[in-house]
Amino acid sequence: MKITFTMKTSDCLDYPAREYAKELAIKNKDIISEEYDGNEDYYIANKISEFHRIMEKWFEYGESVTLEVDTELNTCTVVEN
Repeated sequence: MKITFTMKTSDCLDYPAREYAKELAIKNKDIISEEYDGNEDYYIANKISEFHRIMEKWFEYGESVTLEVDTELNTCTVVEN
């Protein structure tokens, strides 16, 4: 049997987006220096926006995600918007 449900949590992507951006900032100091004139805050803000654009495929309004659970196959799949 398949069960589909939507979970909604405001700002659920904010923390992962910040972590994504901070990790990239650590790894890309040269890019920040060359392409962002050393402005790490601007780089991080840009990468946070990038993360949210990537997640739009699965998360609506940055807070709602729909999952489909198949109890026979014992799987859980994220439903694309």
